[in-house]
Amino acid sequence: RREHAQTVSDTNPWDDYLYPPLNPKPKELMHHKGKPKVHLTSDSPALNGSNISFTAKLEYPPCQKEDANGDIVWDEHCEDANGQVRSGDVYNLYNDYGFGKCTDMKKCNVFPDGKPFPQSSDWSRKSYVYVWHAMGQYFETCDGSSSSLTINTTNIPLGAEVIEVMVYKKRERRKYSPLTTDNTIFYVTDKIPVAVSISQKAAVNQSENDTRPLLPTGPAV
Repeated sequence: RREHAQTVSDTNPWDDYLYPPLNPKPKELMHHKGKPKVHLTSDSPALNGSNISFTAKLEYPPCQKEDANGDIVWDEHCEDANGQVRSGDVYNLYNDYGFGKCTDMKKCNVFPDGKPFPQSSDWSRKSYVYVWHAMGQYFETCDGSSSSLTINTTNIPLGAEVIEVMVYKKRERRKYSPLTTDNTIFYVTDKIPVAVSISQKAAVNQSENDTRPLLPTGPAV
């Protein structure tokens, strides 16, 4: 689904306490013998002036899954490498992020730049914060195990650009922990690629002495 994105300049202040940088020491990353990874895709290339869409989808390690509340839990029907079956939350989460439970809007339910999350009835399923970075801007969405972003390309220069997505997960009290990141290249063009295939179904001259070549077959733009 498409979540409304907040857009801010990458020069705006970033709350490092609520959202630690995504390049911490390896032991500080969220992992329990494997952590979710995010896979970023797009419908690139895009014609200049049109919209381009990006989708970030989390891929969970073996024996982990997302429950109905949007939390990462152990799959009770899956044995790990040691033949053990686990249950319960993979991470120790605090259920204090509800809009009715958080009284200081500067301490929770906000994006890294301090803008509040869009309020919705299904907030409990939106356990992840996606921070997209491209062309000197951040785009912020709050969503479940996948999130999409659409950008208009009118003001984007022709050629290749890189977009990165950083994913945060609520973990500690009033704090989000860096989870995973991915990036991809997308292209903006002012040309519409067209492929034309030309073939000749019958000989132009049935004479055995006619050695004229057939029409070429291949792509043309």
